[in-house]
Amino acid sequence: MLIKRGPYGHFAIEKTDSPDNIFEYASKIISRNPGGFFLPCSIDTYPQGTYISFDCSDLKSIEGFVPNTKHKTANPGNNRNRHTEELRRNFGSLLHSFADDLDMLLDLSNIVLDGRYIFTDPAGEELKICYLPLKLTGSVPELRSLGTERMERLLNLPFFDGILTEDEKQELIYSVKQSDEALYLECCNRLAAYSGNEKPRKFRFNMEMIYGASGLVLCPLLYKVAGPVPAVLSLGVTFVSLAKLYKTYRSDDKARQKTEDVKQAEERKQILFSDKEGGQISGTASLKLITPAKGIREHYSILMDKVTIGSDMFLSDIVLESPAVSPIHALIYRSDPGYYISCCTNSGDTYVENKRILSGDKQEIKDGQKITIGGLEFIFETRL
Repeated sequence: MLIKRGPYGHFAIEKTDSPDNIFEYASKIISRNPGGFFLPCSIDTYPQGTYISFDCSDLKSIEGFVPNTKHKTANPGNNRNRHTEELRRNFGSLLHSFADDLDMLLDLSNIVLDGRYIFTDPAGEELKICYLPLKLTGSVPELRSLGTERMERLLNLPFFDGILTEDEKQELIYSVKQSDEALYLECCNRLAAYSGNEKPRKFRFNMEMIYGASGLVLCPLLYKVAGPVPAVLSLGVTFVSLAKLYKTYRSDDKARQKTEDVKQAEERKQILFSDKEGGQISGTASLKLITPAKGIREHYSILMDKVTIGSDMFLSDIVLESPAVSPIHALIYRSDPGYYISCCTNSGDTYVENKRILSGDKQEIKDGQKITIGGLEFIFETRL
């Protein structure tokens, strides 16, 4: 794409091979702009080719974007937090709109996720994207069409520094990689509904608290005994002490939250993107392969409350590439206080500790039990 400036504004322009490549249905969806995130689009055909133009007048590319200095630094205790909250909500809503595009049968691979062609307002809070209304590639629209690498590059743009935690980034990347709409929407909704509330502060007794409490108690007494001037001074000491106390708690919370975010992100990343055993997150489970088999990993993590297991990469969350495994072979799901497995195939080749599970039946599974799926034997492990 190219950015061109004209007398009537700025436009992001993409050339297509022929007018026949334009998908009219997608063009109509963009013109309706249901989520408010699509940039206005026009399609023009000239002798030299067909051009798709997106009006980005008065907007700035998020790549290399620097918000207004006054907005960013003035009163950081309020403005910056408000800016962060607003951008988190808007970004969560934008990501959620991608799933809505799936419902409208739009190919997510046509969304331009290049930071140069995602635009924002001067305050850096609104987000607008370009969608190329091109014909479908022939594949069924699905979440993984966004592209794992494209999503990772997007989330790691400096524009989103401090807006998403590392754990949230990894969760979004994983959900796109696995085409897990439930997990993806859960994360999007969490961002869109963000209120800025932090974890409860740990109560700590310190000198600022003593000064503040003393000032509140002595203020009326000094007013009666010594007059208004000492009382005002006492009140001033109170306000200064409380302000220092608030600042201290905020700094401690941010430092602790950052440490927790990094720890959780590394823990989650180790599970999501590694075949190695270990590092389970609390409240998750896993399958550990007993006998090595070609094409089968040694370790599969179960991070969601419901996980399908089978040989079809589009229908199953855990893919076991084996001729003895059905497209959707089994389902493992969590139902407090434990986990259960049910067989989803008529072959009946699903066992728990050598007990066959018939199609449609369910069996509770516990830590350390052996599970056999299509002749592949695993140890079920939990960390509750």
